[in-house]
Amino acid sequence: MALQGSAGGPPYGWAPEGDCSRVYNRTGGSVLKGAVLQLDLGQTATESTDNLIGSETSGFAAVVAPVSGQLQEGIFCIALEGAAANALMKVQFAGIVDALVGGADAAALYEPLTALATDQVLTSEAPAANSKVLGLATTVTAAGADELVEILFDGLHGFGNNS
Repeated sequence: MALQGSAGGPPYGWAPEGDCSRVYNRTGGSVLKGAVLQLDLGQTATESTDNLIGSETSGFAAVVAPVSGQLQEGIFCIALEGAAANALMKVQFAGIVDALVGGADAAALYEPLTALATDQVLTSEAPAANSKVLGLATTVTAAGADELVEILFDGLHGFGNNS
């Protein structure tokens, strides 16, 4: 009996499945494909008025730029498409995904990536204390330039934290 990969998946190795949803862009501006965003559970956007699952005005249905003070407990995602302000968009919460990685420091292979408050780009720069490690670089990136690169991402649990 021959081993076969899962339907639509690779024949060998682990291929984490993506967890995708449609949410409203409540950043106050447009977002680019690959931007790191955060569910608006703290209701920082005026359109987020509750946290009821399934509600159009819920923080679970809205994303904002990473929020200072919520970089450890926040639920993060990556934009799978660009979107105008207040538009519906598709995001992914975990898996292999193309994300914007940048900052002053280059990212080495498998280097931890974190979010900085109000920035929509993941970085390997020194993070804020107790911020969640959201991704692992699977590609080396150059310093000083934002690049759309494939990473291993987990915006729900992360890969530990920087304390």
